[in-house]
Amino acid sequence: MARRHRRHHRHKEKKPVTFETKFYWDIIFIIILFLTVIIYLGDSTLSALAWLTDNQLFRLIMLPVSFILLIINLSTRRWFQSIFVLALVVGLGIEAWHYVPVKQNENVFERSDLLRVFTMNVGSRPYYGVLEHIVANDVDIACLEEVRVADADTLLDWAPDNGYNAHYQHLRRDAGMGVVLLTKGEITDIDSLHGMSFGTELRAFMVVTTRFDDREITIYPFQLESVDRSKGPAGWIQSWKLRQDQSRLLAHQLQRFQGDHLILAGDFNATPTDRSIRPLRRDMEDSWRMGGGKWLGATWSSDRPLFRIDAVTYKGFNGAANGSVIRLAESDHMAYQVDLVW
Repeated sequence: MARRHRRHHRHKEKKPVTFETKFYWDIIFIIILFLTVIIYLGDSTLSALAWLTDNQLFRLIMLPVSFILLIINLSTRRWFQSIFVLALVVGLGIEAWHYVPVKQNENVFERSDLLRVFTMNVGSRPYYGVLEHIVANDVDIACLEEVRVADADTLLDWAPDNGYNAHYQHLRRDAGMGVVLLTKGEITDIDSLHGMSFGTELRAFMVVTTRFDDREITIYPFQLESVDRSKGPAGWIQSWKLRQDQSRLLAHQLQRFQGDHLILAGDFNATPTDRSIRPLRRDMEDSWRMGGGKWLGATWSSDRPLFRIDAVTYKGFNGAANGSVIRLAESDHMAYQVDLVW
């Protein structure tokens, strides 16, 4: 009787995987798979849903979630599903490797070997603390986004007295703000591009060529389309599509670039994994990844920085060093500063 009781007890402890349980995990896997791979699908109506899942934080969270799902499938001996989940884990791991820092602030260079670049969305707020930082830290090139039109003349007057040449680009006709470039180099050429924005408005992007001794640099200081929260979910989707169109416009210009040094600096309004800005990042090096600090380098929001949407990307330099995220002024963005290596 005791032996029978023990057998019965062991039988009760073993809980077979029911059809309902398998179906439950299948649904979870299908959802995770869809949300993860959608940013790599071809252009279609569904691709607009990528704005939900292509931010860097979400995709990094999906990595351990997918790993847990793999363990569950292996423990239940669901070998076929395990192969797909393993492929998902590997894919997310490779993706993370391409967007997290591979170098820390270990590089030591002479100051003459470096070009110090600074970018910040000042958020139409007082920026005098930002200017003090730029001067005190011997910044060579600074890109300031969302500078109020009313402050533009004051800033342009400030620049030559502090060793900078400056140029201001109005963002849109109906916007009370724009983008300012400050450079210690001589400005030798100024151009602008125009892409579609909300309604019938055009969004302006400046292209500036500046010379440091015998080195010529082309700079795109910019701010891609931000979300129109007043429109609800439609505003998120529409802004995502506009960023994609604007990225393609700028990427087309980059493909025609014939110079030696190129810099894109500003507010991407999207994290590095965002599909909408993929064309703009395709042939550029990410200065945070190549010479950044720890973690994700999040620049937004300043209260709870979770997303790296402000960045400096480059081509033609020998690397980057000393990338740092800095809290300045009253903006809802953090500032980002990095040294590019000649």
